[in-house]
Amino acid sequence: MPQILAKLEETADHLNELLGDDNRRAIGDTLANLRTLSADLAAEAKPTLMAAATLLRNLDQSYSDPGGLREGLTAGIADFDKLAKNLNETNHQLQLTVQDARPGLRGFSQRTLSDVGELVAEARQLISGVSRLVAGLDRDPSRVLFGDRRKGYQPQ
Repeated sequence: MPQILAKLEETADHLNELLGDDNRRAIGDTLANLRTLSADLAAEAKPTLMAAATLLRNLDQSYSDPGGLREGLTAGIADFDKLAKNLNETNHQLQLTVQDARPGLRGFSQRTLSDVGELVAEARQLISGVSRLVAGLDRDPSRVLFGDRRKGYQPQ
C-alpha cells in the first residue's frame, strides 16, 4: 500500500507540474487561438458556401431549364443519330452502285483502255501524215494538188 501511495503522490506531482501556471497559460492561449481560427473559418466559409450554392443552383438551372443544356444535348444526340443512320444508308447505296458499276468498269479497263491506246497511236500517225501534207503544201502547193508534171524518162 505504501507503494501505491508513493505512485499516487508522484502522479499528483506530475499533474501539478502539467497544470502549472505556464502550461495553463499555454493551454489558454491555444484555446484562444482555436477560437480565433474557428471564427475566421466560419467567416470565410459562409460566403464560400453561399457562392458554391449559387453556382450549383445556376448549373442545375442551365441544365434543366427549357432551352438548357439537357435539351441541347438531347437534340444533338438525336441529330447525331440521324446523321449516323443517313451515313449508313449512303454507304449501303454506294456499295450497291459499286456492285452495279463493276462489270462496266471491268470491261472499260480490260477492253476499252487498250482500244484507247490503239486510237492514240493511230491519231499520232494521222497527225504525222497531216503534218507532212501541210509541210508539202507550204513547199509546193501545185505539186501536192496536181501531182508531179515533170516529164521524165518513160520506158517504151
